[in-house]
Formats: sequence, structure tokens, C-alpha cells
Amino acid sequence: MVRVQHPAIIAAFLLCLGSTSVLQKKEESWDTFDGVQEAKRSDESGFGVVIESNDGRTTTLSADEVNKIIKDACGSDLSKSSIIQRDPDESHDEGDATPAVSPRSLSGPRVINPSGYPYSACGRFDGNNGYSCSVTLVGPRLAVTANHCNQGKAGNSDFGKVYPALYDTKGTYARVDRWLRSKAFSAEADDAEVFDIAVLVLDRDIGHDFGWMDVASRVEDDWTGKTWFQNVAYTDAKDDMKKPVYQEGISFKRGNLRNGAGPLHSDALGYGGSDGSSLWYYRGGRGVIVGVASTLDNRNLVFAGQVGVAPSELTRLVTVAQSKIPLS
Repeated sequence: MVRVQHPAIIAAFLLCLGSTSVLQKKEESWDTFDGVQEAKRSDESGFGVVIESNDGRTTTLSADEVNKIIKDACGSDLSKSSIIQRDPDESHDEGDATPAVSPRSLSGPRVINPSGYPYSACGRFDGNNGYSCSVTLVGPRLAVTANHCNQGKAGNSDFGKVYPALYDTKGTYARVDRWLRSKAFSAEADDAEVFDIAVLVLDRDIGHDFGWMDVASRVEDDWTGKTWFQNVAYTDAKDDMKKPVYQEGISFKRGNLRNGAGPLHSDALGYGGSDGSSLWYYRGGRGVIVGVASTLDNRNLVFAGQVGVAPSELTRLVTVAQSKIPLS
């Protein structure tokens, strides 16, 4: 098993600059969400959050209720919500780790050994219906993937298992207890790929063994076209999804949905199983996620996410989950 140690691992993942209010909490019962009725959407930014449980219960938080959770953690300014922002640039800070593999062309993703961070935070989700996707840890008991990876489950079983740092054979895993998605997501909608994001709540802490990535609080307009970004995915193009493939030097351009906010059209190559993987950059010793793979545009990955929107739906989902599952 990989044991990942990060200096000031909690401080690096504060929900708000200068605030540790969420991190000081103990884990709370999810029962305080149970039975919450959907309210009419307000004029405030964002959408509601749908929480599905293993026992078949579904709870919908309205946009107002989600905004209150964010405000309780971060104050009145919603744009400052979620994870501490780390701006990427074309040169890493002195002392930053370099990628574990040599640079590659975008035409040839290559297999890596995910024994070290940040690659160890990436893994595979196996649904109980046989559908598999890539996944990334974003907390001790939290992971992100594409929402369409939830293809249903058998009876009252869990949604499936998350295997971090999978290499050849299955090893350490955690079961998925809850599935959080944006109420804005509809598989039939024209803008489905903007909101095709889910946060998975795991039944036990595996993040302190394998590490987790941060989430960018905002994807800036001037990040488009920059070759800062990386991707690790478990695909059917290499070893039948048993080993991770790595791409770096990735850039993206913004889509024309949601008034041009998203999704993120990248030049990374995509294959079966790439869906659910993250687009991320490495800064200050941490991986920072900007989008989640949803679909393909020809052969290239399209990542669910939004440019110039704060808080994004990814930010909102992670903040709701962290309100129940602190990082300590």
C-alpha cells in the first residue's frame, strides 16, 4: 500500500482562504439532509444538489440550501467558496516535484506506475452493474468522477468500489456509500457535458494512504490554450483498464454552452474508460482539478466544467460533501 505524506496536508486544502471552520468539525450525520424537500430555485447562482444513498433514499437540496452551506463555510461571498486557489504557470516553483515520466506527445499516452503522488490519487471506479470509469480522490473519503458513470445498482447494494492507484491487480478499495450530483445535470440536455460531475462518498478513509487532489475554486479565462494540464485515466486502450495512462502538456478551449462557460474542450486523447478522469495541473506540491472527463469530441476529451464561473458546480458539490466529511 502507498502511504502518502504531505506537509501541511490539511492547510493545503482549506475550503476558504483564512478559514478553517469546516476542518474543525467532526464528521456529521447525513441524517440532517434526509427528508429535505426540494425548494423553488432562487435567483442566486448555482443549482441544487441531489444526494442518492445506498438504501434507495434520494434527497434534494435546493440552490438556496447549497448556497447556505457555502456561506456557512466561507462567508457571504460565494465566489470565494471551496478550495484554496493555486494559479498554474509555465514554470513550477523551486522544489516542486517533476512528473514521474518523461514528456510525451499528445498522440501517444503512456502507462505509468501510480506509486507516488499525485498519480496515486487517481484510480478506477467499478460499478456493481459492470460499468467502469476513472476516478480521482478529493479527500480522505471523497472522490470525483463523471455522473453518467452511475448506471444503477443491484437492489440495496452499494454503488460500486473505488480502487486508487490500481496497477495490474485489484488491491485496496473503498465502497461508495453516497452519490452527489448537480440538479442541473440531465443526460438528455444539450449542456449535459457541462454538469456531468459526481462526488462519491466512500465508506472509509483511503485518502490518507494514497493522497488526494484539490479543486480549483475558479477556472480563469486566461488558462485557455495553456499547456499546463495533465490527465491520468484507466482506459481500454492500455492493458484493459488495469494500468493508468498518463498525458501531459494538455491544453483546452472553452465550449459555447452556458453562455460560453463550458465545457472544456481539450486536445487530450480519450478512450473507453477515460470518462470520469480529471483534468488537473500540479502546483505547490499538489494536484489541482479543473474538470472531469465527460465525453469525446472526435478523439479528444471534453471535460465537464466551467470557465470564469465561481463557484462552479464542481466546487459546489465538493463543498456540500466536505460539510459532512471534514478533511482531518
